[in-house]
Amino acid sequence: MTPTNDASSQPGSASSTQATTSGQRDSRDELIAKARSFLSSPQVQYQDVATKRAFLAEKGLNAVEVEELLRTLPPPSNLPILLLGLARLFSWLAGGSAVLLFVYKYLLLPRVTQSTLARRSLKSHQLSLMRQLNASIATTKQSMSNAFSVLPRPDIYKEPEIYARCGSVPDIVNIIEAKKVDPEVDNSRIPHVTLLRCGIQDLVKSQENDNKCPTTETLFKYLESQIPWLLTDEGLQYEVSDSSVQESSDQSHADTPSTSMSRWTYTAPPTPDAAPLLKSYQSLSSALPKGTKPGKGPLQHTLQAMSDFTGYISTQVYLPYRPPPSGLGVSTAAGANSVEEDLRKEIRALKGLVLNRVLYSIPNRRQVTTSRYRLGVKSLRCVELDPIIPYKKETPPAAPLRIRMSSSVDRPSIGSLNVTFLGTASAQPSSTRNHSALSLRLGSDVWLFDCGEATQHQLQKSNVKMGRIEKIFITHTHAPSGDHIFGLIPLMASLLNGSGGVAEGNADPRLDVNTDIPALEIYGPLGTRAYVRNGLAYTYTNLGASYVVHELRFPTDPIDGDNTSLPPLLAECRTGRNIQQNDGSWRDIYKDNVVSVSAAPIHHSVPCVGYVVTEAPVPGKMDPLKYVPELKRTKTPMSVMRQLQLGETVTLNDGTVLQGPPRRKGRKVCILGDTYDPSPIAPLALDTDLLIHEATNAHLPGVDPNTKNTDTYETVEDRTKSRGHSTPQMAGTFAKRIGAKKLILNHFSARYPGDDSDESRTIMNAIGKLAADNYGQEVICATDLMSVELGFSAP
Repeated sequence: MTPTNDASSQPGSASSTQATTSGQRDSRDELIAKARSFLSSPQVQYQDVATKRAFLAEKGLNAVEVEELLRTLPPPSNLPILLLGLARLFSWLAGGSAVLLFVYKYLLLPRVTQSTLARRSLKSHQLSLMRQLNASIATTKQSMSNAFSVLPRPDIYKEPEIYARCGSVPDIVNIIEAKKVDPEVDNSRIPHVTLLRCGIQDLVKSQENDNKCPTTETLFKYLESQIPWLLTDEGLQYEVSDSSVQESSDQSHADTPSTSMSRWTYTAPPTPDAAPLLKSYQSLSSALPKGTKPGKGPLQHTLQAMSDFTGYISTQVYLPYRPPPSGLGVSTAAGANSVEEDLRKEIRALKGLVLNRVLYSIPNRRQVTTSRYRLGVKSLRCVELDPIIPYKKETPPAAPLRIRMSSSVDRPSIGSLNVTFLGTASAQPSSTRNHSALSLRLGSDVWLFDCGEATQHQLQKSNVKMGRIEKIFITHTHAPSGDHIFGLIPLMASLLNGSGGVAEGNADPRLDVNTDIPALEIYGPLGTRAYVRNGLAYTYTNLGASYVVHELRFPTDPIDGDNTSLPPLLAECRTGRNIQQNDGSWRDIYKDNVVSVSAAPIHHSVPCVGYVVTEAPVPGKMDPLKYVPELKRTKTPMSVMRQLQLGETVTLNDGTVLQGPPRRKGRKVCILGDTYDPSPIAPLALDTDLLIHEATNAHLPGVDPNTKNTDTYETVEDRTKSRGHSTPQMAGTFAKRIGAKKLILNHFSARYPGDDSDESRTIMNAIGKLAADNYGQEVICATDLMSVELGFSAP
């Protein structure tokens, strides 16, 4: 075989030499390219040629290559280095300015413009309300002056000649004194009209220079000061004898039968009823300075000024002037007239505007991202009535400590529904569990169920607002432990502005019960009314607001009567009902358009009641995409979406009929008291969303160290039933029977702690598991101050 002669494989051949030369040329070209790039940089262009030539030689370039590079480079810029830096800076500034201009024009400018328009609109509207209010006040003042310029004339009373000649109160006093000299002068009875005519005439004369209108209160205080012997109550009520002759001594008054005495109260003419309200607004005008330029005070002073202003207006809106009641505790004041009601409406409108810290009625509000809260505060600086400057605030008139205003009657739904456990102990409290009580918050209103000892302490520790409590439901009285009711009297004293007795000879400040505030409603079995009445009476507790007790009467209870010999107290409303059972339960003991409460007896060692709170059907979920296109097509106002949201039917311009979403089933809560068998309430509690059931005792061998070795579940259940209570298994069985969607246990024995210790969690988990085994779902064991939010169940 002849070997192949491969010339390329021989060292030193032409092909090998040619490849080496090509690689060196490529490396040289790369080096020259890097040198050219280096020489083109602005930092090197202004260096001297010798320095450049020496640097390139060090990098391996020969003289020919260096000269070629220096010859082919572009000449340096004529601008100095400093000007080049300024040019680059200007370029950056120009670009940044363009970006800022874009941000300002399309993002900031719309917000600034709309904020300015909002402040102007708020200022204009607020000032217009103030002008309207001032005009109404001026009109009322004028009508009052006209009304008081005419002295009263006799109507059904006839003035004797001796009194008809009297032109002033001192003249009446002179007639009284004349009896000491001339016994034939008949001054046993001073006609009412004489007192009014002379008193008003004296006041008009004394106040001519002051240009003030006398009020009813001023008139009677003047009469009281001028006739010291006159029997008065706060200068508004007078006692006179109906007999033809009556001595004015104290002995004669003591001998006169009560049937011969009549009380009278002067009722001011309809128009001047608003006088005290106007007087209060004069105080408001002096309390808030006018005509001073607003200063740039701190934000907290702005908020304080707004709080003072709106709070003062609140005292005028909700605390209208009323004369004190008669000695029998019955108010004789007439209702507010139309003039005063119109004034109140204007005040409410102004107050609502001041309280509104969000922008006022501007289009496209979703584009406004400025802090609405701060913007609303700044808008107050536009109003002359409320300048943001330091001022000395006058003390406003005294107001009651609580103002309860139920809003549930007017709203379409409850909103949020929350349960807070204030006490979860049984007969004896412990360091970790308080006596039984829980709050049910329906939107902004709060209802209490049971009120054991120290409930108001627990309220102060919780997030429940005590001033929002409107109703209290008691399951049973159950002495001697009283673990469900012993906290009621102290809580009422706090809620209703209670006070103790007064020293002998002093007036009782609590006799004038504030009837403008809705009465606190209390529901409970027979004995609740007697307990409250006796507790208040024998502790000398005077309340500053009213309450009413409704009793749920069992078939064996008397139909009527209060179960006490004490008469009703002044603060107790006589409208308390004695509610009889109907088919074994008390249905709708309370009901409005959004919620109702029913009750039924449950078996315990004493008469006991369970309550079921049921929410009315609520608007269903609405899909705007289903309705908006049709509304836009027919150019129908979007305000009809509110009707559709409520499930109503809307007919469009072209005859198209839109039907709102169907209403959803409302929520239901069943709250049981102590029981060993709640079967009677089962028909009312079917399919409840939340069942709150007691679980006083449990058999926990190996978990609870207090469990006796001789105990079995059967013995624990029998012992628990004999005391009228339940075990966790009994609670779970009942929850499954009525189809409850959630079960929470409470009312635990004192040996089961309610803290966060490992021992407590172990015991509570074991109790919850016992109930869950029979219930078939997870069970919650309540602890003090635990709060549960109840949402809607899935359809």
